[in-house]
Amino acid sequence: MWDSALFGMNGIVSTPQILLDALRHAFVSMRKISLLVIDEAHHGIKKHSTNLIMQEFFHPLKDHDPTKTPHILGLSAYVFIRLLRFGSI
Repeated sequence: MWDSALFGMNGIVSTPQILLDALRHAFVSMRKISLLVIDEAHHGIKKHSTNLIMQEFFHPLKDHDPTKTPHILGLSAYVFIRLLRFGSI
């Protein structure tokens, strides 16, 4: 099902948990992702699915073959909002 759903796709939008599940079940390979955009990247700590994706799939692949890892774009408004709240901006 995943193969036919993803065939010919240039971009996929997913929650971190869905991507983690797809990677764990080998429906998707980290090697096939060229750009991974992570929204709310400041949540990617401890047992958050974003952090688990990085620990279980990105870093092992990077250690084994850095040329096959996707580029990462992490997005967060947390710092900006915090600065606004405390009057630094």
